[in-house]
Amino acid sequence: MTQPDNPQALIQVTDLGQFVHYLASWHSQKVAELQHMVNVPADTIMESEGIQLVLQGDTLEGFRAGLSLALVALGTLPFAVETEDVPAN
Repeated sequence: MTQPDNPQALIQVTDLGQFVHYLASWHSQKVAELQHMVNVPADTIMESEGIQLVLQGDTLEGFRAGLSLALVALGTLPFAVETEDVPAN
């Protein structure tokens, strides 16, 4: 598992609850990123593998279709993360 601010640094996971929390957080972040990109405006220029693409027409439709498929693939996690209420002292 990696730390959010440094994706190259590994986090030692010591229990299942911690793992589930990190997994749910990662999933939520990836879904939010993809949903944000679905709303990219026409004529946005992006670079992929050294090639610049102008997102318009069929290219924009294909880009959005790919993002929609990625969102379907990520789906909804089959579990919910619950936290325990810890009484304040």
